[in-house]
Amino acid sequence: MDIGWFRDLVICIWGLVAAIVLIFVAILVFSLYRKTKVVLNSIDEATQQGKQILTSVESSASVVQNMVSTVDQDLFKPLMQIVAIAQGVRYGVDMFSKFFNAKKGGSNAK
Repeated sequence: MDIGWFRDLVICIWGLVAAIVLIFVAILVFSLYRKTKVVLNSIDEATQQGKQILTSVESSASVVQNMVSTVDQDLFKPLMQIVAIAQGVRYGVDMFSKFFNAKKGGSNAK
């Protein structure tokens, strides 16, 4: 056995080891690809569900906003006008009652 034979043996062993390592790395990469594909699909599904929920929340917010504006226009504005008129009448009655019930000043006041 000369040195050339040992060289060829080392080259064959390194080639076999490199092939085994390459196959192992390829299996790991393929496994990682499949797992990330599953994760990405679940993330995509979660995103779709999130978009559906967001659409639902936006439509609910729109309905609530319409209800609030309707209540504001149909109930609170007329109610505030009635309350303002009632306060004005009350203030006017108080002023007239103070005017007619005013105590006379001076040294003879009792």
